[in-house]
This record gives sequence, structure tokens and C-alpha cells, in this order.
Amino acid sequence: MLSELHIKSHPKLCNSSVTSIGCCKLFFLVAGRNAWHSTWINRYTPGSLQASFLGAAATAEKRRVQGTTFVIKELPALKFSSNSGHLLVTEINCRQPLKHYSPDALSNELKQGLEFIDGHQDNYFSVGSPIMGAALSFRPDSRFWRISPPLRNRVLVLGTENKEQDFEQIHLSNALPALWRWLSSSSGSAYKLDWSQIPETTVDPLSVISLSRT
Repeated sequence: MLSELHIKSHPKLCNSSVTSIGCCKLFFLVAGRNAWHSTWINRYTPGSLQASFLGAAATAEKRRVQGTTFVIKELPALKFSSNSGHLLVTEINCRQPLKHYSPDALSNELKQGLEFIDGHQDNYFSVGSPIMGAALSFRPDSRFWRISPPLRNRVLVLGTENKEQDFEQIHLSNALPALWRWLSSSSGSAYKLDWSQIPETTVDPLSVISLSRT
């Protein structure tokens, strides 16, 4: 299961080093109150980002109440792997996730009140870099942002210590969309939700893909 990265919940991952860097899809579950007149608010809550469509759909079943409809959106994410799990980073509520993040530090100084970690680097996109350093570089107040994102609920830094966790790759093709979304519909409370699939046109994965190739 993916959850926000924290030293208490991911001690092995936080003390490990990067073995590979890539990108993948995450599945973002968003709830609304009516299929036609919803005010869709893309807020992260624990469990709303999953590694698979099936995981997101199962979470929707647990959260459904009468009148609720759901959207599952594919989001591009950076994936830093280690011998102790995976660090995932994505950004919600924007057209091009992580567009304003720089892999190279843009300053030699930290903002007031912050301190360098032991072994800090000016670039964490290399094998052997500390996972915790990579994670901290995505803080909204870090020295790696060209334009700082909002402080809360925008850039999401998640972790899992399941080394065998599978993630779907992002495939660029002229024939098929890079990302998809699913819309729920209900045939009654006695049945599981039905899902219709359409292209995801509000999110561009190119910045995440570019960073993963740095």
C-alpha cells in the first residue's frame, strides 16, 4: 500500500539509497456527489492514490454512499527504487506535474529555519543517492523549485516498503493516449460500480518522463 513517506512508517526505505530511477502511473481516486452536477475537488486523502486501477476501484467500493460518483485519474509519477522499496512523487491539480522542479539545486543556501541533512547533495538523480534526500528535495520550500508549489496538497511524496510492488509504465504513442481516466456509474447498491474509460486530456506526463531520463 502507498502512503505518505515518513521515517516512522518507512524506516528502511528512508535509510536506503537509490538503485534506479524511472517513471510510472499512479491511480488517483476523486469523489463527487452527482455525475452531472458535481463539484470535483481533487484532494489527497490516505488511500486515494493507488498503484493500480483495481486498487483504486476497490477503494471506491469502500467509500461509496448513495449519490456518490467517482473518477479515477491516471497520474504520472517519478519512481526512485531502492533495496528497501520505492519512493513515488507526483503532483495534483496542475496540467504538467513537476514542471517547475529542477533536478539540480538552484541555490547553495536553504530557506530560513531549514537545515541540510547529512550527506546532502545538489542533485539526487543518481544511483547511490539517499532516498531521504531525494524525498526532501520535493518539499515545496526546497531549493530545487523554479516556482514553489503550494505548501499543502499539491506535491505528493509517497512510499512503500514492498519491493515487489508492480507499477504500470507510461507509454507514449501516436495511436493511444498516454493516460486514461475512468468514470463510475451505479446499477444499484447490490452491484459493484461500473466504469467507463476515456482519454485523460487534463494531465501531461512529459515533465515527469523528462526528469526520469535525467
